[in-house]
Amino acid sequence: MNARSTETLHVIIIGSAGGQDTLDSLDQDSPEGGIVPIGCPDPAGLGQVLRPLAAGTRVLLLKAGDRVEPGYVTSLAQPGTGNAVVLTPTVTIRPDGTRDERLQWRFNHGSRTADLTVEPHIFPDTVSGAVLTIPRRGLQDWDGSGVLHGVDGAVGAEATAADDENTALSGLIAHIVATGNRLGLHDGPAVIRRAPKPPGPWGRIDHYRHLLGTVLPTWLQVGSPPPAWVHQLIIHRLIQVTDADRGLRYPLGGAHGRRAR
Repeated sequence: MNARSTETLHVIIIGSAGGQDTLDSLDQDSPEGGIVPIGCPDPAGLGQVLRPLAAGTRVLLLKAGDRVEPGYVTSLAQPGTGNAVVLTPTVTIRPDGTRDERLQWRFNHGSRTADLTVEPHIFPDTVSGAVLTIPRRGLQDWDGSGVLHGVDGAVGAEATAADDENTALSGLIAHIVATGNRLGLHDGPAVIRRAPKPPGPWGRIDHYRHLLGTVLPTWLQVGSPPPAWVHQLIIHRLIQVTDADRGLRYPLGGAHGRRAR
């Protein structure tokens, strides 16, 4: 018998909006070891949710509102690569209902171990679908004494729901760098993500301020200098900023974006 098939999978649902949809999708599978859902409404508290978990515990991270395809949870019980962090496939559903499967090419060669210093483009810039195995030393690097400590506390009242992804990513980035810039790729059913209707979070000036003024400068300090895959993620975020800003204009000092005329 595969020992992993009897393990209990802890599932942390990050954020609050759409969390019930995520739970409902998890109920499609009945793995032998069962699952333990854990809510984390505040992404800045993800490290505090992870820290009490025992060494060897397997944890699936999902953003609230994302759903998993049938068979997803059961597939995680299959023997894997043994990496500290494993990524699973993600598919984005656009507002018009079309599927964006551009990231599926990462799994063209099946399940394997990827070295992010060699393949920086592999990192998917989302926490949804990341599976962690809690190391013996715990997760001190998640938001402890590293350079990312305090980045979430700097958000303050300016944070929006759209900052959830970047906030949770900060800890995952620090953990991957601390564990050797390697991760496993697990081929199988996907996490279904829903893209917000445009402009979504990019219609708020505070989203830009937090991303450009706090998150990206902090990511640039990871690793001193940061590895190429972190640079790749930062470039992707800057492209998103440029694309979004082409159709938006903000009044000086205003808190909300306005459509350009």
